Amino acid sequence: MSIKILDTSYAHQAHQYEFFKLPYEFTLCNSRSSNIAPTWNVLGRPMPKGLEIKSMGMALRGGGRYDVIIHRVNSRPYKYGRAIKFADKVIAVVQTTEPFKIPEHVTHVVWNSYVSMKNHSSKFPKFKHFYIPHGFDPNEFQKIDNAEKVNDVLFIGNDFLERRDFLNYPLWYNIKNELTKYDFQVYGSQRIFKNKKKWHKIYNNALRGDIDPEKIDEKIRVSKSFKDLINIYNSFKVYFNPTNASAMPRGRGEAMMCGVPIVTSDNYDIGMYLKNGEDCILSNDYSEIKNGIKNILEDKDLREHYSNRSREVAIENFHIDLYLSRWKEVIEG
Repeated sequence: MSIKILDTSYAHQAHQYEFFKLPYEFTLCNSRSSNIAPTWNVLGRPMPKGLEIKSMGMALRGGGRYDVIIHRVNSRPYKYGRAIKFADKVIAVVQTTEPFKIPEHVTHVVWNSYVSMKNHSSKFPKFKHFYIPHGFDPNEFQKIDNAEKVNDVLFIGNDFLERRDFLNYPLWYNIKNELTKYDFQVYGSQRIFKNKKKWHKIYNNALRGDIDPEKIDEKIRVSKSFKDLINIYNSFKVYFNPTNASAMPRGRGEAMMCGVPIVTSDNYDIGMYLKNGEDCILSNDYSEIKNGIKNILEDKDLREHYSNRSREVAIENFHIDLYLSRWKEVIEG
């Protein structure tokens, strides 16, 4: 018998793309409105098989039951709505370092960060807790061996300036301004503060290293399609992740699967998977980060070594098959 799952929020589309590869019947809703259904549009990724998209009202019409309900817990409150009475197993998915709240009616909690789970799960003793890190298909997130490395340093971060403390914009900005010989680029949709009263959604060109965060009038690059995203990863020599409060940044994992050498701040789970000086540059020391970026950019052999290790570690730890099998244990267990 097929398992029916209601996902109550289109909250983190890229994560949900892999989740919907599970062999179940899915209904996806918009938790913020009972009358409006979300629109599937995730960087050109095809809509997964077995996925229906409905408004919450339509999904719950007629009192139809679901086997599992998914709530995606974020730093913002969501309307969990009437869905709570339509399934016996209710799973909260925690994708932030500190959950805003986990509703009382939840039975299971899935964390994408082991450190976050270790630090916070004791606050919710009545729930069953599971750790499931990201999963990526290596046949989708490919390492293109002969790709021309036309760009230097990449970071992918939505709302980089608005979330400047969370994503550590000051570190990125200062490193860029010291390594002026190299090109640093950020991809992601951004709200850029042009004046003190109004935010703007800005797309297309690049945010570069000479930006004064108080005098922003620049633009940010966004990929046009999934294929474009893979080509972007493969065109860069280094992926620099400066974040200090993101449990397991997805962009870093995607870059690893595409074989991009990693320079990253050291916090939350990444030290469970990468070793400094062996697999990447993993450090919170400013000079070590700056020199690590410079050395990788200038040493082709070192760059190839870290490229291979990125891909190998990602396949070993973040393979889509591992991700799906972990989810099956939670849903079917």
